[in-house]
Amino acid sequence: MSALFLPNSAWVPVTTQRLRAPKILWTGPDAERAGFDPGSVYCCPTDYEPAGTYTDETRLEVADRYGGIGIGNAGGSGRCSASSNGLQTKGVGVTPLVGPGADKYHSSGTLMLADAAAEAVYAGAYQAALPFGAVPVHALVATGGEYVRNLDHESQKCPRTLAIRPLVARPAHFMRNLLHPAGRVPAGSSAPGWTVDAVRTKQALALLATNLKLTLGPSIADGDEIAVLNAGLREVVRRFAWQCAAGFAKRLPHSTLGCSNIALSGAYLDFGLSNFVPAYRRLMWATGQDSWTEAQMPLNTLMTLRQQLGKYHLGKAATDVVSPEDMAAQYAAALKERLAIEMARMGGLTEDLVAGCPPELLRAWFAAMQAIWTRGADERFVNPPGHMKDGGLTPAPRKRVQYDLNAVLTAAGPHGDALAMDAALRPLLDDGALRHRFVTNALAVRAWVKAETGVPAEVLNSYLGQQATRKNAELDLLRRETTSVLGQFRELEAAGDIERVGPEIDAALRQARHGLADLCPELPGSSGLDQLAARAGLREVAPSRVLLDAETAFA
Repeated sequence: MSALFLPNSAWVPVTTQRLRAPKILWTGPDAERAGFDPGSVYCCPTDYEPAGTYTDETRLEVADRYGGIGIGNAGGSGRCSASSNGLQTKGVGVTPLVGPGADKYHSSGTLMLADAAAEAVYAGAYQAALPFGAVPVHALVATGGEYVRNLDHESQKCPRTLAIRPLVARPAHFMRNLLHPAGRVPAGSSAPGWTVDAVRTKQALALLATNLKLTLGPSIADGDEIAVLNAGLREVVRRFAWQCAAGFAKRLPHSTLGCSNIALSGAYLDFGLSNFVPAYRRLMWATGQDSWTEAQMPLNTLMTLRQQLGKYHLGKAATDVVSPEDMAAQYAAALKERLAIEMARMGGLTEDLVAGCPPELLRAWFAAMQAIWTRGADERFVNPPGHMKDGGLTPAPRKRVQYDLNAVLTAAGPHGDALAMDAALRPLLDDGALRHRFVTNALAVRAWVKAETGVPAEVLNSYLGQQATRKNAELDLLRRETTSVLGQFRELEAAGDIERVGPEIDAALRQARHGLADLCPELPGSSGLDQLAARAGLREVAPSRVLLDAETAFA
């Protein structure tokens, strides 16, 4: 994951001070390789940290300016700064980019223990769940200070914590910021009629092609700026669509998926409202995005980025780069195609087994699944109907029963013939037409996989049953309710029991990686084909030419 390359106008200086005895609460598997030094941790002191928390050693870091929808009147990273080795410290303290009028928590520039722990948990969960992963959290560090948070009826001490992660390019870095006061200052004689932020945006967009090449790497061929922009934007469109499809299928809505919370690589970051939801159904969130419609936000981000690229950088040459209309069409097509693949994987298949499957089979199965989660049966309440003025009876009130698609996928997994699968689904899906539609299309996909792999039917059915059971299980340790591990973080925070935070994070990550992994963790092999061979007791399964070609194309 590459660092960010921006003009000098995109950075503001932040002076940090070295912690005398940083308390390492948790480290990720790649922390050392990423350059994290547990003995050299810096941040900005606050007035609630005890004397002696810091040495006299200081260093100059920088906070990054950015814009876009969803950041309010902040100027960019209001509580993040980055050292020279490409690592960013979230919770570093107040930077000059904090928005005026920010609430007490955000204006403090700090990060509390439970929120930092949630960052580590969800970064790991999305890394396991999504094709382009998440920006990792490499370490959590306690400074020794305790922020006092005033709740409804009591005050709670919350240990101040730092989250160390890579500094990455986000679409927001290349967008206007219209609300932060510092950006509205006139640029002066060097750019008459322009504001400071307009100049910053223009200079940043001149480096967008560089950042796309740096971020996307070999997937973007070398060429002139227009060629790189054209290919890079198309690749970002694909990645954003694939990420949203996987997040929906795995029941992991990000819930604040704006222009500053997704990297140019497609990786997610900043997980303040992320959650695991138990089923595919419309959620009435008090805040955040509904999981059904979340995919609209990355598309909005792409449209804004493309519009500002044309306005502030390309000018007339904008016609040589993929148009907003083409981007929207490509995004919709990629999302639809990938949703069918991701939902087939929830049915027990793996990436390599589904990659070569005829798209029409996958689309038909996906449509059957979609009909199950969007349609339900009506049941009458037990209360009797009332009387109308004309003497008739009012219709009894109805409630909508939503079927549990995850339970349907689990029950269908081990059955390879229509009668057995229909019987297994009947208690879960009382609509005979929906049940028939699902069974017919599920078995069509399964028949193709069996024909292409040549494994015995009982082996394939057993494997898909094991896979579907695992993939559709509830990941209770990722839920934000008070009974989950994230609720426990709040309790540990209140009690000051910081020693248990690391083990609780690891427990949540073990569950996430097990439940979200594409391949069965209990079987050897680096592909679904390998694992089918292992289950069948064969040295290997020889795939057909169609499956091999599909794997090569995907790679």
